[in-house]
Amino acid sequence: MVKTKFNPELIKKLQKAVVKNKLDAYFVTDYKDQLYLTGFKFYPQEAILLVTPKEVYCYTRDLYIIELGQKIPLLKASAPLDYALAAAEQAKKLKLKNVGFDAVKTYYNYGKTFEKFGYKPSAFTPGELREVKEKSELDTMRKANRIAYKTYEYIKKYIKTGMSEFEVAAEIERYMKSQGATALSFESTVCFGVNGTNTHHTPTKDKLKNEQAILLDFGCIYDNYCSDISRSWWHGKKPTAEYKKAWKAVDDARKAGIKAAKPGITGKELDLVPRNVIEKAGFGKYFIHRTGHGIGMQAHEDPNVEPQNNRKFVANNVITIEPGIYYTGHFGIRIEDTVVVTPKGGVILTKK
Repeated sequence: MVKTKFNPELIKKLQKAVVKNKLDAYFVTDYKDQLYLTGFKFYPQEAILLVTPKEVYCYTRDLYIIELGQKIPLLKASAPLDYALAAAEQAKKLKLKNVGFDAVKTYYNYGKTFEKFGYKPSAFTPGELREVKEKSELDTMRKANRIAYKTYEYIKKYIKTGMSEFEVAAEIERYMKSQGATALSFESTVCFGVNGTNTHHTPTKDKLKNEQAILLDFGCIYDNYCSDISRSWWHGKKPTAEYKKAWKAVDDARKAGIKAAKPGITGKELDLVPRNVIEKAGFGKYFIHRTGHGIGMQAHEDPNVEPQNNRKFVANNVITIEPGIYYTGHFGIRIEDTVVVTPKGGVILTKK
């Protein structure tokens, strides 16, 4: 099914959090949260976990029951017609009064069923546990990001004048999969020239010309974990003075952001570090997005490096630092690394 192995410590982590947050149990409805907890790849709306401080019930499709019993025997798995109803009825049978669920990630009909039984969404969600990576997760993410970096090294030599953005995007995907990736983290961004001013430009048939800016943003999934990297450079021998100045400002901003990525700094404070560098270089109005985002089993997840985030980062958060300059009518530049938050600053994962 998947390479990720079941780690019982992650279930225990949630069980402890349930008690700490004064809950009797938790309905885990999100397939990524389920993958995190069990190592088993359910698809959306294929399962519900009812996690109590001592037991874990799993309501899913009958085709998974035998495999779950073999791989994760502690799960009390069954295959009812209505997962939400069965989970809620079991919670009532166990006389559980305060069972939480994630309002944002829970399918509407599931939520309505839970509410009929008197259960309400909780402020705490299992997604919070995913924000702080375990050693095994960091090891996997290091491999995923190494594939992304190797792909950058490969594709920079591969790109030639006359190639289309489509061609380059296809080769990025092919190469990452040849290195062990199973899928893309997101649709690759390949921009030539003025197309780079669109922060998430979709590749087109536009062909690369001599003396033109290139911007790439891509990542892969390896063993269920994502990578994310952006690189920009000038294709040719005569970069404009404006491009060189902007590129240096973005790279200096990236370095400053990585250095500041320590426990205790808030998302808002960290967002300002690269932003101030670009502002001082005279390009402030062209930095038009947040500095970065959390990454793990999903390409974009909490915690984010943005003005709205007043939460403090902690050790082993994994985030991106991706400042950019989008000079309208001319070029776009973004340089991005995926980093681990540590007391000494961000440790770069997007490297060899």
